[in-house]
Amino acid sequence: MRIVNQPRFLPVEAYADELEHYLQRVNGVRGLLSVMTMGSVGAPGLSDLDIICVVEEQVRAREMPGLDISAGAREREIFIHGPIVVPEPLVGELNYIFPISTLQNHWGEPLAQMVKPPAEEEHAALALVYLVDFTLSRLLQHSVVKTSGVLDKRGWLTRLWSLTHSERLCNSAGIVLQPHWVRLLRDIRSVRDRWNSGDGCSDSQFLNLYRRLEIVHRQLLSATLKREASLLGIRVPGGPVRFRRGFRRVICRKEAGVPLVVHHPAGLWSSVTRINYHTIHAPPEYALRLAHYGFGTPETVPLSNGVHGEILKKRARLVKEHVSFLNRSGITFSLRGNLGLPVGRESPIFTLLHRAAWMLLGTYAHSR
Repeated sequence: MRIVNQPRFLPVEAYADELEHYLQRVNGVRGLLSVMTMGSVGAPGLSDLDIICVVEEQVRAREMPGLDISAGAREREIFIHGPIVVPEPLVGELNYIFPISTLQNHWGEPLAQMVKPPAEEEHAALALVYLVDFTLSRLLQHSVVKTSGVLDKRGWLTRLWSLTHSERLCNSAGIVLQPHWVRLLRDIRSVRDRWNSGDGCSDSQFLNLYRRLEIVHRQLLSATLKREASLLGIRVPGGPVRFRRGFRRVICRKEAGVPLVVHHPAGLWSSVTRINYHTIHAPPEYALRLAHYGFGTPETVPLSNGVHGEILKKRARLVKEHVSFLNRSGITFSLRGNLGLPVGRESPIFTLLHRAAWMLLGTYAHSR
């Protein structure tokens, strides 16, 4: 495993300067209503800035130059991903599209207070919903590391810390932490504390934490899916259930007690399209999640009308609305809500491209 991109100690003031530079750059952008940040800077050099831009519903990407994070800002690694761009009508429902915490207004209209908190009876369900989607997204990232043999130390030290966010979601969702999960969380917090005292993290220590993190993510996804199936209260499919959409295939079956995500490197194809192809081997309980998200048919998997089932359907509807807005506006740089499979209508050209890619990769027949 080749470790790249060593993190650098940064003063906390660098984050304020980077944010101010971004706000100056977007000042006057047509259709931009508000800029907010999410979260906090707990470890300068490891923490990142999360930006939420609220825009008018009718905007187009060509009208918003500068809203994306510049190449220079990405190189300084205070921003490690693009902003969340959301239309004003969806601001109130933001908690159902992304896990939101500690919103602060920084520019334009003070819209942070417009984000509605989940209803009391929805808190536990929504925490469990995000645990599954968030953990699956991490497993997808682990699979790319495994095939590439390259481990971005700066990026993964930030993702290691995000396990503490998963811990809070577990507590809200009623998921009991296993002892080795707790030990990993303790070691992650120790690294963060030492970093803030000026002591770095060695490559060997980092690699140890990373390998343990992947194990925890796989076990955590299994545990959360079992918990979700019990809350939905419907029969788990007995035989294999397959889902196919664009660049991702999901096979749900009993043999996959612990999830396995396979990344199919497409070489030149992936370098041109910037698309990662994956096959996800998941426990049968995951079929219930995907069915409630609108993938598949009720004839294949029945749907629940209980609190948890309705939360899944609501989140799916809102994520699809958000993705539809981004596609309609031509905004490609915004973060998008994750439902496990690609959402939104795909052009016939891309459908053909994906089919050709699966055939070239030799996996299309296997996943049918």
